[in-house]
Amino acid sequence: MSVREVAGKLVQSLWRGFHQVGKEEAKTVVLHKQKGFRTLEIEGGNPPPHQVHGSRQAGGTGWGLSRARRNSSRLNEGVSISQSQGASSVVRGFDFYSARRVLVDSVLKRVTNSQAALLRRRAVHQLTTQGNSAPFLALVGVSLASGAGIITKEDEIESVCYEIRQAVCKTRLLQTQEEVVEPEQVEHKWCLQDFELGKPIAKGCAAVVYSARMKTEGSAEQDFPLAIKMMFNYHAESNAFTILRAMHRETVPARSVHVPDEIDSLYSSLDSDQIKVSSHPNIVEMVTVFADQVPGLPGDIQLYGDALPARLNPRGYGRNMSLFLVMKKYDMSLADYLETYKEQITPRTSLILLTQLLEGISYLSTSGVAHRDIKCDNLLLSLSGGPQFPQLVITDFGCCSADRTNRLRLPYRSWDTDKGGNAALMAPEVAMAKPGTFSTINYERSDLWTAGTLAYQIFGAENPFYGQTSAALDSRTYTSTMLPPLPTTTPWLVSMLVSSMLARRPGDRPKPRLAATICQLLLWAPSSWYKGGDCRPPGTQDILQWLLTMTTKVVCESRWGNTAGALFEYQLVATFLATMNLQDIRTAISWIQDNVEES
Repeated sequence: MSVREVAGKLVQSLWRGFHQVGKEEAKTVVLHKQKGFRTLEIEGGNPPPHQVHGSRQAGGTGWGLSRARRNSSRLNEGVSISQSQGASSVVRGFDFYSARRVLVDSVLKRVTNSQAALLRRRAVHQLTTQGNSAPFLALVGVSLASGAGIITKEDEIESVCYEIRQAVCKTRLLQTQEEVVEPEQVEHKWCLQDFELGKPIAKGCAAVVYSARMKTEGSAEQDFPLAIKMMFNYHAESNAFTILRAMHRETVPARSVHVPDEIDSLYSSLDSDQIKVSSHPNIVEMVTVFADQVPGLPGDIQLYGDALPARLNPRGYGRNMSLFLVMKKYDMSLADYLETYKEQITPRTSLILLTQLLEGISYLSTSGVAHRDIKCDNLLLSLSGGPQFPQLVITDFGCCSADRTNRLRLPYRSWDTDKGGNAALMAPEVAMAKPGTFSTINYERSDLWTAGTLAYQIFGAENPFYGQTSAALDSRTYTSTMLPPLPTTTPWLVSMLVSSMLARRPGDRPKPRLAATICQLLLWAPSSWYKGGDCRPPGTQDILQWLLTMTTKVVCESRWGNTAGALFEYQLVATFLATMNLQDIRTAISWIQDNVEES
């Protein structure tokens, strides 16, 4: 029986109970009119007995009487209080205790199975008092499987989605390592002396990255689970506050920033103006950040001699102190992966990479952060799950916009305003922006556009916006007809999605959340939703059953050990379930259905 049917029968039961009271009241009113009494209509009803001598009566204003005095001309069906011309007498026409009894009796008559009622009460108790949503999800799943149709209202379905999000967020798939850090380590002021640096991993124009480990860890030669990124400091004075102020964007994904006690309050004012991004599976895992003295290391003069201070290299231009970022060590960049495993990458692996990239961009956009420098060198991969299921994270936030006040809209009043990094992969609305007194640049979908250009590389083609030849496209002048087709192995719906992501007008592109949801559905949803000549849009019950099935799989599998590849797969599903809502899924399915029909 549906909620609507239950509500209808409940109202009928209440009406029958009130109708009997109404008949007796009507007789009393007619009798009083025959005797010449006036009838005053009052909103509300008489108070419960325990309120007769309460504070409201003591104040000289009856329960609902003040509204009656202000609205005495309004006619209301309900309770009538009859007054005589000399002295008033009240006829009690509405008893709230009787109404409550009728309501309870009507509900109890519908409960035909005492065991089912007991299970419902226990599930609600577990959910509301202990935060355990597992019994609730189980009860909903059984109700759906039995075809009872008890969930039909939109708000009830969305509440189920909320419980799914809460249940998935509590799994170890999305929990960070912060919870396993020792209390004394949380309060510890980190510095370079706490770490042992290994070999250099990579070097860019603004920083160098070394493998590292804590000095308290084992001394195995290959055991370097961390990476420390040392920024090149040519301009900022050698004190912690000046360095953090000059390079504060780099700290956006950091879990903690350690500064000397004497400047802690001063840094807090700087930090309060910047958005901090919390942990996410597709954002670099940055453990801590601190400023320290630039060390002398083997081979440093040959590798980055110009960035060293004069005390280490007489010909160097660097300062004595710089910023150090401690993060998890990843296996390689996306650029190296595409070059190394070019022959082994399948279309499904490419779709997994694109999905993770869109999930990261969607999360940043929701947080109010625009990366503004997304490229293959700034996307790192972990291959512990094998080359067929790499885990992708977005790193290098040095060019990002994370202003707490402006969020994704940057006031653009001068040509000197920094618009971001890589000019070749700059979205049209950013590249074509002109400064003015009231000009702003909207970065809401600019990172999504850049991801569309990288999709060509992810699926095995050349990026059409790279290169010095005449064939390379310019984001300021290109049109959609100039975009080359993706390789024939690319799924049709993915090609359509990339094409829409590269639309010139931001309004013609999907939102980052929608693009990520489309890719997630293409990976995990039943193929009958988007394949075959008789594919039809799934109903609400179909979507909910699929979500509950995926949730059950993720919650159960997260409790037992799995291979690294399977673990990353469940983590990607969990990332989707932890952020989804029914409206986004319906919109994504509608987009898929429209483009399936066009094909």
